Amino acid sequence: MISRARLVSVLLFFTIAITPTQAFAAITDGVTPCTKKFELLTDDRDITFICTYPTGSKTKLVWKQVVSWGGKCITKNEKQVLDGTTLRCQLASGSNTKLVWVPYQLISAGSSSKSTVPSKSKSPAAQPIIVVQSTPKPIPLLIPNTSIPWPLPTGDLNKYKGVPRDKHANDQLGLAGLHSEGITGKGYSVAFIDGSIAKSHPAFSDSEVICVTADGGRSADNPCPSVKKFSHGQGIAGTIGGKFGAAPGVKLISITGRMVSGLEWVLTNYKKYKITAVSLSIGEGGTRDNLVCGVASPAGFKEVLTKLSNEDVAVLFSTANQGTVNWVREPNCMPGVISVASVSSADPTQIATYSSISPDIDLLAPAEFYSTGTNGAEEMFGGTSQATPFAAALFALGKQARPEANIAQIFYYIKKTAAPVDDAYVKQIPVIRPVEMVKALKEAKELPAITLVKQIQVKSGE
Repeated sequence: MISRARLVSVLLFFTIAITPTQAFAAITDGVTPCTKKFELLTDDRDITFICTYPTGSKTKLVWKQVVSWGGKCITKNEKQVLDGTTLRCQLASGSNTKLVWVPYQLISAGSSSKSTVPSKSKSPAAQPIIVVQSTPKPIPLLIPNTSIPWPLPTGDLNKYKGVPRDKHANDQLGLAGLHSEGITGKGYSVAFIDGSIAKSHPAFSDSEVICVTADGGRSADNPCPSVKKFSHGQGIAGTIGGKFGAAPGVKLISITGRMVSGLEWVLTNYKKYKITAVSLSIGEGGTRDNLVCGVASPAGFKEVLTKLSNEDVAVLFSTANQGTVNWVREPNCMPGVISVASVSSADPTQIATYSSISPDIDLLAPAEFYSTGTNGAEEMFGGTSQATPFAAALFALGKQARPEANIAQIFYYIKKTAAPVDDAYVKQIPVIRPVEMVKALKEAKELPAITLVKQIQVKSGE
């Protein structure tokens, strides 16, 4: 059930739920030492800090300021990156003294220097947003044109108590047991269109990684770059695969560049590389001549997604981190696109306070835990940006467990074996349960006669 904390955060558009433990004298961000990892405190300026390692170090603990949209900050015009979005410390709307974190794109796009309610997480630049309501058709009793019951989630999450934030993807929802049985996604690939990754990270020492540059309709395999600064793609990669990913045996395909070109590369190459899924936690601007789910999108976006929806590949998009209850970002209204939002890794029965939710949502997956960082370090990741690659990894696990299964059939068992969680607006949203999904695939005498993901989706768009 949705918690009171989520209802409050939906109204305030907070992206991180913080319960400070106590108030202290003013401290210096990234300098003042601490002793208890992940302890939270609030200083006398009402700024919240977390006790953690500084970037690139694991020898000392310091207090670091918690960054969240709308959360209080200290130094005007200071910039921080949260979930791939640059935030800037600015005066709150209607105040001459209160400083809060505001998406930098809103400021640079010509809005007031004072903060506004953040409209949407977009990368690389904010575009005009048209918020649309999601009004799907009622869920049918049977999968259309079959005698197969619709896959409703009926599982139980009580056996999964959640894990601390300093754990990894392979610590979630019983995955370690699957991996010990040899179900790691080996033999299959998961692609992601995002920022660059550093193949040299120790977590990827046993993984095959392919880096692709997709731009202007042209795509080519290239050596993976040397990444020394924060990379959103690095966190994505470590959530999917590598030594502590959800599918540690998969081949990782990192695609950088234009989103449409990257999707076209997947369409052309998914059979060659045995790509089971492509994960996208980003957006890209366009014009009103190319609306997708009511939002300006790049030319060819809807067309390539429509083509992919007719193929044997899962296309997963994050829903956004706006805390909305009746809207998710484009293209999640489209049939064939699998929409993913977050539950808390510490308590998978709770929808993350920041997750955008609507009737178009397909799956919930864990977020807010450690992944691969830069310079060989591990760093906190999170948001629907982490839930989406986590869910994408399941398709490789399912394919390895039952190679003859198509992607739609794996999706069917992901939904059928999931546990239902209710939100303020949407009921019975499926929370993934990887162990149960693999077990059901293995034990099925006959796979359901479905071939496309969109056969078992109810979406508001066309």
